[in-house]
Amino acid sequence: MYYAYKYRLKPSDAHRKELDRHRDICRQLYNHTRYRGRVKFGVNCGRRRRLRASFELSLARHC
Repeated sequence: MYYAYKYRLKPSDAHRKELDRHRDICRQLYNHTRYRGRVKFGVNCGRRRRLRASFELSLARHC
């Protein structure tokens, strides 16, 4: 059973260049956002912060 139709795109050269440009912009934005997050928070820092926060919370409960 098919729930959605599939279409094959056949863009012209001008449309293909425009689609490539949009894809490159999205890729660059994604990579830049990941880079900024690593610079701001450090590599794998999110997991460490969660572990530290849970440790501090459990420590506060026992004191």
